[in-house]
Amino acid sequence: MITEKQKEKVIELFQQGNSQTLIAKQMKISRTKILEIIKENKIKKNKVLPGQEFDTDPEIIKLRKTAIKEELKRKIRISQEPFETEEELEGMQAQIDVLQSRFGKLLAADNTYECGNCGIIGKVSINLKCNRCHQETWWGWQV
Repeated sequence: MITEKQKEKVIELFQQGNSQTLIAKQMKISRTKILEIIKENKIKKNKVLPGQEFDTDPEIIKLRKTAIKEELKRKIRISQEPFETEEELEGMQAQIDVLQSRFGKLLAADNTYECGNCGIIGKVSINLKCNRCHQETWWGWQV
């Protein structure tokens, strides 16, 4: 005979998402008895984990969908705005001008660059070296 306490434990384990087989092994009760307890109490398997009790609430799902839609609308609106303002572009141009005056032809390499050794036009790369670990690598681009 199965006690009320055992029935409650079976129901609790089943609602936590445990299989009938696992419950039967753990409680040392036949699967048939487990199935009877579940049917007798009209229990449906509840796969809601602790902390996720509200995830299946229709109102909360509706609110989340609305929030997601609003976030997407905001992102679309932002993506349709100009990328930079005039002030930002002027500031960037000023920085580019300073860099070009410091580094000259290196930053202004264009499709007229021609290698004095092999004659190839427009391919540029520079050797970079980390000042901390002295690792060297090449960085290049085609202009």
